[in-house]
Amino acid sequence: MRDRTLLTAVASTLLFLTAAPAWAQSPDTGGGSSAPGADAFDIRYYVTDENSDRGRQMSQQDMNLFVNQARCECGQQIEAQIRLLSTGTTYTPTTIDGYIGSNCATAESSFNPQFKPCAKFSSAQSTTYTSGQSVLFSPIWLIAGIADLVNVNDLASRIPAVATPAGSCTGPTGEGGIWLCGQTDSSAGCQAEEFFVTGTQNMNFLDGTAKGITADFQPPLNLPSEDSLSAAVGDSAVVVNWTLPAGGTDAYGYRVLCEEADTGLPAIEGLVKDPGIASNTYGTIYYTKENLCPDGAFWEAPGSESSTTGDTTGDTTGDTTGDMTTGTTGDMTTGTTGDMTTGTTDATTDATTGTTGSDVPVSTACPEDRPATGMCSLKWDYVCSEHIAGATSNVRISGLQNDKEYNFLLVAYDQSGNPITVGKIDGIVPVQTNDLWEQCEADGDVCGRSGFCSVDPEGDDLGGFALVLGLGLLAAGRRRIRTIA
Repeated sequence: MRDRTLLTAVASTLLFLTAAPAWAQSPDTGGGSSAPGADAFDIRYYVTDENSDRGRQMSQQDMNLFVNQARCECGQQIEAQIRLLSTGTTYTPTTIDGYIGSNCATAESSFNPQFKPCAKFSSAQSTTYTSGQSVLFSPIWLIAGIADLVNVNDLASRIPAVATPAGSCTGPTGEGGIWLCGQTDSSAGCQAEEFFVTGTQNMNFLDGTAKGITADFQPPLNLPSEDSLSAAVGDSAVVVNWTLPAGGTDAYGYRVLCEEADTGLPAIEGLVKDPGIASNTYGTIYYTKENLCPDGAFWEAPGSESSTTGDTTGDTTGDTTGDMTTGTTGDMTTGTTGDMTTGTTDATTDATTGTTGSDVPVSTACPEDRPATGMCSLKWDYVCSEHIAGATSNVRISGLQNDKEYNFLLVAYDQSGNPITVGKIDGIVPVQTNDLWEQCEADGDVCGRSGFCSVDPEGDDLGGFALVLGLGLLAAGRRRIRTIA
């Protein structure tokens, strides 16, 4: 039975591949009527708002990068418009069936349970497409078929607004779109060879690229290790450092999130303003369900897995539960500027690491499920850095308060905006950095008692020269610290 099912699937696919090109263009019958082909249809996709009202036409970048996990979880629908062009050609009345998905031709003609039937939005005469047909659908239908469909010929149970998808808004990247078939033989339903639009035809790619809409529901996989995170502190600032993986990273960018350790409140608010659900920042910010639709999903498919998950759904891939301890030695150069200390000196240096001893962990992972509050919720209120390019390995966070404990979280994301937490550093305390004369005094009054604008009356000529020389050396040293931090 298994061999027979496999043979049926292979035969259906081969039949589709060999027969489909006959539908690529409307047949030329020497002036007579014909069934419309792919070239007779204009298909366009549009972004919609939270009310599913049409916004702008999707750009080429939107087609490749707009659909991410958060948009799927929020049910931010896409609108497709399908119109039969008026070319002066008289077409033979033909029933045109419209589907949304991928592998729709195989699913309609195969008994292989691996291929679930696609969502179906129309079965109508070709002439009804002259004025255009519009359909709204969730991104889930780009990669998922219908679960437990009883009757494939029951259109009412297959429309995308009511059908239950056989899948959820998780998993790898997929691609789908509008499929059209013309029922030209006596067999009921669409056969593989009758599909003439196969998910890749649209007017959104201005260069004529044959491609559907990419749905990317998976965050980056090759990330910096959590135990590579460290922090160097300075005056009202912290430099967060990490080590890139040896084979390179597939993260398009990073953001650092900050919170006050004692209150759990955002350390620096207002850095990220809501770009709006119609915007796509193409890898400069990440999206989560809690940020995109904080008041609840705009639309949820009945019985879908996404409709049963709450606001605590989080990133489960790539996170660890172990703690990272300090104990780094030596100076830390970051390539940034500012009044920073030179780095950690040993495992018990409280002022630079924010710890109270070598046995105190300074890094812990976020929980598997995102909490409702705190920076592990990944809410934009906690973002305290600009977009950091994926090949970068440090960032300076300024605007903090000295002698106050902060927690920091590094988040990686891909160009579609799918996030994943890399690691969390707790209990870091910025410290005041002394100016030149304060540092002289702290170092045993090495600059003398004279002050900046006068000469010590009790000193000799050599002492005056030594003062000038000492000031020059200290200033030069001070400039070097600014340069490396």
